Amino acid sequence: ADVLLAAKEEIKSSLEKQAKEIESNQDKQISDLVRSYERRAADAQRKALEVERSYEKRVENAERKAIELERSYEEAIAELQTSCSIKIEENKEESITEIK
Repeated sequence: ADVLLAAKEEIKSSLEKQAKEIESNQDKQISDLVRSYERRAADAQRKALEVERSYEKRVENAERKAIELERSYEEAIAELQTSCSIKIEENKEESITEIK
């Protein structure tokens, strides 16, 4: 009976030890998975920020180009108005000269 009791205790002890090892391995696997997902989340967040910065730069460039085009348009209109005014004055002077 003592031999059976001793064998039973030894088996129980062995099973408890195996259960603790399994639990420890599961905890380690869970920790590894959590770290892996945290890294993936950080990478995704970093990429999202890069995309956002790229978008913001594109918007800034587009706004800058729009302002440049507007200035260029305004300058062209001013030059055209000046040219037309000069032409009108020249035509007036020619008409006055012809009338005289």
